Amino acid sequence: MKQFVNSLQDFFKLEQSGGIVLMLSVALAFVFANTGLHDIYHTIMHSKFSFELGGLAIVGKDFHYFVNDGLMAIFFFLIGLEVKREFLKGELSNPKNILLPALAAIGGLVVPILIYKFFNNGSIYEAGWAIPAATDIAIAFGVLLLLGNRIPNSLKVFLMMIAIFDDVMVVGIIALFFTSSIDVNSLLYAFACCGVLAFLNYKNTSNFAPFAIVGFLLWYFVLQSGIHATISGIVLALFIPMKERLIYDSLNKVKLKRKSMLESIEHTLHEFVSFGVLPLFAFINAGVALSSQDFLALTDNMSLGIILGLLLGKQIGIFATSWLLIKFKLAEIPKNSNILQIYGISLLCGIGFTMGLFIGDLSFKDLDANFKLPIVVGSIISGILGLVILHFSSKKRFYEE
Repeated sequence: MKQFVNSLQDFFKLEQSGGIVLMLSVALAFVFANTGLHDIYHTIMHSKFSFELGGLAIVGKDFHYFVNDGLMAIFFFLIGLEVKREFLKGELSNPKNILLPALAAIGGLVVPILIYKFFNNGSIYEAGWAIPAATDIAIAFGVLLLLGNRIPNSLKVFLMMIAIFDDVMVVGIIALFFTSSIDVNSLLYAFACCGVLAFLNYKNTSNFAPFAIVGFLLWYFVLQSGIHATISGIVLALFIPMKERLIYDSLNKVKLKRKSMLESIEHTLHEFVSFGVLPLFAFINAGVALSSQDFLALTDNMSLGIILGLLLGKQIGIFATSWLLIKFKLAEIPKNSNILQIYGISLLCGIGFTMGLFIGDLSFKDLDANFKLPIVVGSIISGILGLVILHFSSKKRFYEE
């Protein structure tokens, strides 16, 4: 038993374990949705809950809503922390390192949208244009890490930076295009919360509790305003202090320096998000009940737009942009990598799984659309091809850089 526990602990310490757990959650959702467990799965998804605290109330919402609008705000909060850290003291603090992944991410956003529009422009499924635009960084990074030390750190950073830019643009898309109506009063309360958060940041408040309380209020008022509540996660992250926390002795001299609040929270949240939020989100959203009709529908325009947008759009947009920038010496190729590896990374960015499902739910709220299976198909093919390309283009092992 002790050996089993130790093995389990060792597994969760592995970088790729989050991606593996996420993929297992997807498989489990498929099993539940396509066996006699379907009724249990349906009951879990649509079990109702209500929340009341003082004058704040959320009534009659189901578990699916709780995960997509509540827990996913924590995921976006973590993404916001990563973005802020990278810009202030990470890879993105050097302008030279920004150009290649930023423009590659734009290419990887625009081309999939154009491909989807080509197949669905003017149809009832046109609203799904943003589905193939997003990259699931959790699974993509998990697949990359399956290759271990064959992949140089610079290439891992390149994928992460593309994903960060991609996530920021997707958040913008959600805010601009998937907000139906605005409650002005709630929005004003949300802005007031931002003012309080700005003050807490200015005072370099060392206790996270005030940020958490005001952050919850921000989430609630953004939710009530009509803007998708996950936006509040990104906004809250921008106000979390990045300064080192200093501990003073009785003589008012610095006795101890601690990590900034941002870095501490980021470190704490990674495991919760990787092994809690994202697997739960995948399980709740990936339950595609398959039938022969679903597979026949893979040849319709909406399905082709999603599959080809992920499989071709991502690799064309990211790789073509990267190749041109490197070819004309406008940007440098990541250290210790080669152009074939850049192509492999471009393919991995076609894994749009959880984010694609997330946007699909927003796109087709009032329409019964079979968007889940095409996302899964496009993501699986992109992931397998990317893994194969990277395996054969990565011969050398990198232990240190």
